[in-house]
Amino acid sequence: MENPSGIFREEAVELLVVLEQHLLDLEKNPGSSELINEVFRALHTLKGSGSMFGFTDLASFVHNIENVFDRVRKGEIALDKNLIDLTLEARDLMKLLIALDVEVPLENKKRIEELTAIFSRLSAEIPASEGKKTAEPSAKNDTEKKDAVLPPAAPHTFYISFKPHHEFFASGNNPLNIIRELSDLGTLVHTRVLTDAIPDLKTINPEFCYLGWELELQTTQDINAVRDVFLFVEDICHLKIKAADNEVFSSSGAVERVAMAATTLTEHEKHDIHTSGGQQVASHSPDGEISGINVDAGKLDRLIGLLGELVTIQSRLSQVADLKGDTELTAISQELDSLTGELRDNALKLSMLPIDSIFPRLERFAFSEAASHDKLVRFQFSGGDTELDKGVLSRLLEPLVTLISFCIRFSHEDTVSRLEYNKDPRALVAISAWHSSGSVCLSVEDDGVPAKFPDSDSSGLTKVQKIIEDLRGTFEARLMPGKPSGFVIKLPLNLAIIEGLMIRLGDRLFVFPLSLVEECIELTREDQNKHYNKNVVMVRGQIVPFISLREKLGFDGSPPDVQQVVIINQNGRRVGFAVDQVVGEYQTVLKNWGKFCSNTPGITGATILGDGSIALIVDLPVLIDEESNLIEEDTF
Repeated sequence: MENPSGIFREEAVELLVVLEQHLLDLEKNPGSSELINEVFRALHTLKGSGSMFGFTDLASFVHNIENVFDRVRKGEIALDKNLIDLTLEARDLMKLLIALDVEVPLENKKRIEELTAIFSRLSAEIPASEGKKTAEPSAKNDTEKKDAVLPPAAPHTFYISFKPHHEFFASGNNPLNIIRELSDLGTLVHTRVLTDAIPDLKTINPEFCYLGWELELQTTQDINAVRDVFLFVEDICHLKIKAADNEVFSSSGAVERVAMAATTLTEHEKHDIHTSGGQQVASHSPDGEISGINVDAGKLDRLIGLLGELVTIQSRLSQVADLKGDTELTAISQELDSLTGELRDNALKLSMLPIDSIFPRLERFAFSEAASHDKLVRFQFSGGDTELDKGVLSRLLEPLVTLISFCIRFSHEDTVSRLEYNKDPRALVAISAWHSSGSVCLSVEDDGVPAKFPDSDSSGLTKVQKIIEDLRGTFEARLMPGKPSGFVIKLPLNLAIIEGLMIRLGDRLFVFPLSLVEECIELTREDQNKHYNKNVVMVRGQIVPFISLREKLGFDGSPPDVQQVVIINQNGRRVGFAVDQVVGEYQTVLKNWGKFCSNTPGITGATILGDGSIALIVDLPVLIDEESNLIEEDTF
């Protein structure tokens, strides 16, 4: 059974992402009652579930914020940008309160106390509308006036069947906490304890939960608020919720319209209630079938690791089959190769996330950065459904934040200047994503007209390039005074398994990332003599400099009479690498290079070949940067 605190943290992180997006949407549409209700629901769930799982600091902090948004949705408090900004700030602090084994810094604790006081004051304020309503001729008292302005919501009645699985206690949950939270929503008119599943004392397991409950709840909340009470236990209980207005939620996933014939659930209905009881949280399609599950990230990482081992073994089998010349073994190897490839593609998709999952954070940063420079900004996103490996995506956030900051600080004009040029006072930041030849491309563009640009180090562009190259990607900056700025990032889909080009130096094998390779050409001694022994080759009328990998890596001995030059393209610059032999394309399982060799220049990792030997993966951009001066001398 998984740690219940861990389950809560995972669900809470997802809720905080949803909360952030709804708050950002409210900035654009502050009058949306639907968005306000969604924010309230997220806060209510965080508070209730946080309390249930022992996150009392989180529950206490969220409590007053929830009360404020309860008053917002009732029309007692006006929603403005200041309130949204305060809630966004509070949302960031909530992440600290759910972090694993992390002590909240003192300055953050103080800010939590300050925000708690602010929201507490807001939740206690007397609505301004109360004193502004015109008294009716009958001279009603203040209480009657208040009721006239804000009539109480009509109560709903819900019928709930709640039967925890046997392992309910082992997950760290207490069913009485669930029932107490239900009572906080309204009034429990009827509660019936189901004891028919309790065995005799000889067979009873004191760690199992044998009880169930049927409850009748009257509340002004909707069915979603009732359902949220069970959010973190849906997968370890039998649950069904019916509303008197015929709306039904069951943990088997269906939300239906049914005729209510009685105030209690029938035995047949109880039998229909079913959940998977697994360790993952299930989501369901409208017809009640399970459509997806949330899987722990660690499990995915282990799956990808095992897949890498399988690819290595399959490669070894192919090598053995070729050496033995056994046609039957070769056929089996080819079939296994096809199945392994399909398994690889499907497994890697499990670790992919849509890029728009980081858009809210980018948008928040842009608004904050623009405000600090007295500018206005607007966002334009496209290709948000483009998926990228979760490991790559998490490391991509910093480069994108830096590029957005660059556009705002150095490229965008101030608001007055934009108005003078009849431009939208809100400067544009456009982010696009798309797939291209097995890679993912992202662009960041603006509509500014900069007079000049700072150097790459002070603007952060050098650091961006280093991060992207560490991800085995490429980075291109398109900067011209008087023209809008543009940046393009190209990244591999996955960091665990890459397509490579295997080359040989002497008796050693190396791998080049295939995404950087453009073409391969022969280099004879005669060719070198034609160019006065300079490290250049002529490729279709264009001079291309090359680096001797044998010399760069310190290999003894002379190269063969005929070498191969592998031409790569780095940010539009073509550079070659002279090698003894090009072996061919090879699907490479990237292995961590380890701390001992982590600072080895020009080597980014290693891979285990089919025969058990090791091939090193060459960091081509690093070698090019190290030899940039010599490359320019040879070219000119």
